[in-house]
Amino acid sequence: MNQFGRRVLALATASAAACGLLTGPALAHPHGVMACGLAVHYENGQPAVLAARLVMDAAHSAQALASVRDPQTGQLDGRLQQRLLFMLKSQMARANWLLAVESGGVAADIEPASEPLLVVTDDGRVGVDVALRLQLEKADAAPAPWTFSCRDPSWYWTTELVDPSVPVRVTGCTTPRWSPVQKILAGASAGSVQLQLACEK
Repeated sequence: MNQFGRRVLALATASAAACGLLTGPALAHPHGVMACGLAVHYENGQPAVLAARLVMDAAHSAQALASVRDPQTGQLDGRLQQRLLFMLKSQMARANWLLAVESGGVAADIEPASEPLLVVTDDGRVGVDVALRLQLEKADAAPAPWTFSCRDPSWYWTTELVDPSVPVRVTGCTTPRWSPVQKILAGASAGSVQLQLACEK
């Protein structure tokens, strides 16, 4: 295994989990924390675009940053950054995987609106910025509250919000209202966070 592979072993394990390649007790509990920042843009009274920032915890971020530094100079290596982005795209930026949107119990399809961007926050946490367009044909188009969830079905990550005081940023809606954020503690969605959002005219 080369140096890049050794340094991102934990991240590769997470990627394999997200792709369904690993099963069993090793994945029965979370191995890290992923923070989610959500922004929703409304069009014609319905949510149309979901922008999200997904960032890893300090330990996973440190491993990621170490993996993209030149071992001789300590400087960030652009080529290795692209490899890391590819891996994070496979794991964290998959549409309908770590983010879910539904109304009336019917899930909306989510499609990428642009390529994910690698991001390093001011406190050194690594993740991706994603922009997703919601396809509402399957979901109820009535102005009922929409449920936005950040969760990992593989249970590798437990999730939290980047800024709990501002759980979602909303544009295109004059009077957005959202419910208190819920942390799911049991069942298939254990470890996830979700909130309900409505646009009141």
